[in-house]
Amino acid sequence: MTKVLTDIEKAIDIFAQGKFLIVVDDANRENEGDLIIAGAKISDGDMAFLIRHTSGIICSAISGSRAQGLNLPVMVSENEDVRKTTFTVSVDAKAGLNTGISSIERANTVRALASSDAKAGNFVRPGHIFPLIAHPDGLAGRRGHTEAAFALCQVTNQGESGVLSELVNDDGTVKKGQEIFDFGKKFSIPVISIQDLADFILSSMPFKRTSEPVMQWARLPHETGSWEIASFKALSGFDHVILRFGSADLYANDAPESLIRVHSECLTGEAFGSLRCDCGEQLATSFELIATRGAGFIIYLRGQEGRGIGLSEKIKAYVLQDQGLDTIEANLELGHSSDVREWRDLVQILDHLKIRDVDLITNNQKKADAIAETGRLVKIISITPTINEFNQSYLRTKRDKMQHMLGKIK
Repeated sequence: MTKVLTDIEKAIDIFAQGKFLIVVDDANRENEGDLIIAGAKISDGDMAFLIRHTSGIICSAISGSRAQGLNLPVMVSENEDVRKTTFTVSVDAKAGLNTGISSIERANTVRALASSDAKAGNFVRPGHIFPLIAHPDGLAGRRGHTEAAFALCQVTNQGESGVLSELVNDDGTVKKGQEIFDFGKKFSIPVISIQDLADFILSSMPFKRTSEPVMQWARLPHETGSWEIASFKALSGFDHVILRFGSADLYANDAPESLIRVHSECLTGEAFGSLRCDCGEQLATSFELIATRGAGFIIYLRGQEGRGIGLSEKIKAYVLQDQGLDTIEANLELGHSSDVREWRDLVQILDHLKIRDVDLITNNQKKADAIAETGRLVKIISITPTINEFNQSYLRTKRDKMQHMLGKIK
């Protein structure tokens, strides 16, 4: 039997009737397939079928604004999932709740999440349904099953909860390739790819954010001059900090490139003055450069301590570095990648502030590339760090292994 995808428009019509679709990453490689159905129309029997043929981890794809409105914070502050799937705390619907684990109760919960009348008080936490926050730009921002489920509900006007779970075999192994298509054939469930869905959605009805965060600016007197400060609650759940210098007239559409510093939080370097890194010095230098220019922004990203591994893991990495490993080797020894940061919140902030082309204060080419990938022109303004006996190895590793532009370091 060959792998045959269903015509995308036909599949969407079937989904609009409250029926299942199977969504795969790519029809031409071994991959996973998720059963997806609209939460607004799922029946108790549908939920039983979903539980029987999947991993049993039932997820509900929702928007970040809906997660905020229902008081569903992200499950962890440091997301170590390789695919950066954004789980919130799990929930059960209060109405009719017994244990929450039955197919009837789980169907009731996802229907409640899909309801336009849903309120935070309608749910208990933790529970047996796992909401997932879709990327704010939908399939344009991330090609995942979460975004596919949410997009399918949007395009068919079926509320804000797409239910999904991964197909497995009877022995518990994940269905792959032909096994997925055989399952679809057996139960007459259309199989589509994320690529085909994305092409259709993005060409005909692009994803729209359901709301934009409200920013309130307060004065922040600083030794370099008069700044303003605001918080920005991203759809990831993090409260980031924006610092602004200069007159609002300097941010008009016809203004020159904005001078910005995108800074990852570093408690040890900024609050405690650690000499193991150059983070505190980079932040201080950025204040000075922007004040001298007369206008600009510092975008302070929370949740990026230790290049995204978190404070406790960073301290463990310090212990390993004291034993002779470099900063990357320490991360790998702890089971992390060299840099687990991701930049979707940054792009959301730049869009919200209407910042286009930038002069970026950084030595990190990858950070500049992340901004350039959005179509913005990026000019790098590099910083020369002060080298000392404690940060020399750290800076050398960043230059040699992470391609930071740091020049000569002994």
